[in-house]
Parts: sequence; C-alpha cells; structure tokens
Amino acid sequence: MPDEVRGEEVKACIVLREDIRSNPKPQAALAALIEHCSQGLAPFKVPRFYEFRQSLPKTASLKIAKQTLKDEKTDLRTGSYDRVEGRWLD
Repeated sequence: MPDEVRGEEVKACIVLREDIRSNPKPQAALAALIEHCSQGLAPFKVPRFYEFRQSLPKTASLKIAKQTLKDEKTDLRTGSYDRVEGRWLD
C-alpha cells in the first residue's frame, strides 16, 4: 500500500480456513496472526493492515493477482484492520 512517510506499507489479504471463519470471535484469530508475524518477522515487515477475504483473485498461472487486489479499491485501507491504530477502517 502507498504510504506518505515510508513510501509503502505492508497489507496482508487473508482467506481464513472455514473452522476459523465460522468462529464467533474472529478478533482472536487476528490477534494470533499479528502475534505470529511479530515474532517471526523484522518489525518493518509486520503488516500494518489486515483484510479478511472470501477468496483471492488468481492469474492464469494460479498466482495471486496482486494488481487486481490493488485495482479493486480507490483507498486500499477501506475494510482493513489497522494494527497501529487498533481499529477497523471504513
């Protein structure tokens, strides 16, 4: 994602497994994911934004179509959880 200060900011688009998706407390899954990333990645690599999706767009070679994800919204923060602000963005 574009960022005025750093040039780019990391955003993770996540498709949850069915057993986690049906959990009435998805916030717990998000907290566990953030903790996992914080333990295993350098601080600047830990995603700031998290978006849960039903599926990810794929290319003909079955790779994730990142450009399609970027083109879906004018503001890529919309519908994401901001780890720094600790809230979901509308």
